[in-house]
Amino acid sequence: SDSGTASVLAQVYEGLTAFDSDSNVEPALARTWAIDESGQRITFQLRPGLNYSDGTPITAQDVVDSWLRLIDPTNPSALASLLADVQGAADYQAGKISADAVGLHAQDDRVVVDLSRPASYFLSVTASPSLAVVPPSIVNQVASDPPTVVSGAYVPTTPSDGVIHLSANPNYWAGPPPVAQIDLVTDFGGTSGARLFDQGQL
Repeated sequence: SDSGTASVLAQVYEGLTAFDSDSNVEPALARTWAIDESGQRITFQLRPGLNYSDGTPITAQDVVDSWLRLIDPTNPSALASLLADVQGAADYQAGKISADAVGLHAQDDRVVVDLSRPASYFLSVTASPSLAVVPPSIVNQVASDPPTVVSGAYVPTTPSDGVIHLSANPNYWAGPPPVAQIDLVTDFGGTSGARLFDQGQL
């Protein structure tokens, strides 16, 4: 739930939507969406041929399962409130209903979201790194291990002290990003990144 982690996750995992440079919502894994007249149902259409970094398909059910992880009654996310206006989300998180009764549904290559009230802000919510799509394999992965299968533009590689290494995802839906390798420095040894840059060490 911190901004530093969110900025890293945004490189590794992709959501249905994203923000452009002017903070407007734009398509990402979803190519289009439609809001019904009541404002309480949003249907997202996934892009054709979406794949994780290992080449396996990204499905609408993966989206639903990823979102349900935030409100899992046994281990809810600190940002579970992002889904507060989804029908049944609060009751599922409280253990009162099953996941099938939550207003998140996979229909072929579409994700249907039923809201308890018109919530015009929800499209922006889907651009949050917390609602990015994660592969089913992550459920059994040790938390300290870097993910090896991702939905975003970059795949983490072998970590080292104070640096997160990212490599371009060849299966990214928009094509491999033009910057092939990124090193995200997380430990400046007690000084500032700007000072290390001025000294030619960064």
